Amino acid sequence: MPSNIFSYYTYGSYTIKSINQCAPNKIPIILYNITRKNLTLQLKEIGIRASNIQTFEGAEIIVPNGEMISNKVTNWTLSNKRMRPENVTGVAFKLDPHQVHDLLLSILDNHPEILKLPEPGIFLTSMGNNSLDFKINFWIADFIDGKRIRSEVLFKIFDVLKENGIEIPFPQRDLHLRSVDQDITIQASNSKKKN
Repeated sequence: MPSNIFSYYTYGSYTIKSINQCAPNKIPIILYNITRKNLTLQLKEIGIRASNIQTFEGAEIIVPNGEMISNKVTNWTLSNKRMRPENVTGVAFKLDPHQVHDLLLSILDNHPEILKLPEPGIFLTSMGNNSLDFKINFWIADFIDGKRIRSEVLFKIFDVLKENGIEIPFPQRDLHLRSVDQDITIQASNSKKKN
């Protein structure tokens, strides 16, 4: 039975996941999953000068090997496969930030795939132009599940904020007029008199 050894690397704009499938008395076969500019790719074949990469949509890309090995390498799984996803959520200024903090923390505490250690973090990062902005950090055991878990957390944040009547603000701008056409002023004052 082959054993799988996972390794994730970053080559410049590439993130490479290698799976070394080793069977007894066999030469290891190396497969790669590569992320480049938000595309996830699988390395199908390594040639002498170029490698054949296939997208999950089925397109094939030929990449010169020099482009893949000439940059700094970051190993994503040298000691573990944990990942810390991050979400940013804004709420209206009129809300109590302590209440929002507690609601967000309860979402993270109740998700079964979010690690208890290191503890999740909820940080009030800014009082922005339109909202109180919170950064939500948490750790998961396997970064392969990162997009799914991050999406689940975002859906739950939306549901919990909606259930508690907490408004997610939209960008607002104040408009100051230096001069107004007199016809507009007269029409506005006439409509107020009718009401």
